[in-house]
Parts: sequence; structure tokens; C-alpha cells
Amino acid sequence: MSKNLIRTVTIYTISAYATTWLIISVLYLLIRNDLLSEGGLNKFHSIASIGPFFAAFYSAYIFYGKGGVKQLIHHIIRFPKLRIELLLLTISPLIFFGVGLLIYALFKSEWFDFKSFFDNNWFSFNSFIEWFSPLLSYAVF
Repeated sequence: MSKNLIRTVTIYTISAYATTWLIISVLYLLIRNDLLSEGGLNKFHSIASIGPFFAAFYSAYIFYGKGGVKQLIHHIIRFPKLRIELLLLTISPLIFFGVGLLIYALFKSEWFDFKSFFDNNWFSFNSFIEWFSPLLSYAVF
């Protein structure tokens, strides 16, 4: 492994963890000092995912300049052609979800009630975004 690659990975890892833990530390201090409630924390729990996002762009800029950032953006928005094995691996969460629905019906003798799940967990657009944001941000990086 080349020294440049090791240095790039090291800087990415350090900047990703530093940004993430800085955000988490601020949120922790806000909770400890009663400036933020646990309910309020739910609105910010996925904001720490900015760490890997920031680190990717920071590392690309440090090591490859503006061209590296442009190339990173190009790779993020471009959908690659996938082999069948990778395609199956990509959709495997949907397969697990389907199997889970069948197992739920088998054990509970009724189908999963999405409406009650939505009513209990996604009572507003904000609560849906809070629940869904980590899925979007962590999947990209």
C-alpha cells in the first residue's frame, strides 16, 4: 500500500471521527446542561452523519484539489452498471424486509399493520425525516 494512500485514509478517518464526535459532544453538553431535551435530541441525532460527508470532500480537496472534489461528486451522482451479484446484494435489504413480513405474519397470525406503525412513529413530516435521514446519509458514504 502506498504511503499516499495510507495518508489519505488516515486523514479521512481522523476528520470523519473528529467532526462526528465534535457534533456529538456539543449535543451531549446541551443535554447535560438542560438546554436540549431528549425529545429535542431526536431532531438532531442524524446530524452527526455530516462527519463522513465532510471528511470525504475535505480529503478529496486536500489530496486532489478541486478536480478531486468534482470527481467525487461525479462518482456520487453517477449510477454504476452493476453485475447481477452486486445487484442482488444491493436489493438484499428488500428481500430481508419481505421475509420479515412473512415471518411476522407466521408468528402473529396477522399481517403487519403499517398504519399503526406510521401513526406511532411518523406522526409528522419531521419525525419521518428524523427516522429516514440516517438511511440516506450513511448509505451514500
